[in-house]
Amino acid sequence: MNDEGVQLKMIKDEALTFDDVKEGLVAIINVRMLEPQFEGQTKTKLGNAEVKNKVYNIVKTQLTLYFDKHVDELQQILKKVLLA
Repeated sequence: MNDEGVQLKMIKDEALTFDDVKEGLVAIINVRMLEPQFEGQTKTKLGNAEVKNKVYNIVKTQLTLYFDKHVDELQQILKKVLLA
């Protein structure tokens, strides 16, 4: 979101952090693995480190493509983040 925000001239000096944008963020990701390892008692977080980078890269690529086509939605999200 930082790169897109700079291109839209909505972000100038300071880059956004995950803490800045995570409020209201919901994501459901389906990953199929042969031997998944989960963290904690509730088993809600996948613990396989090798999957983290792959999921991150796919999500980043797809969000970039989505925001390229839906600039108005990106602007609304950035406005909310910058007001918080």
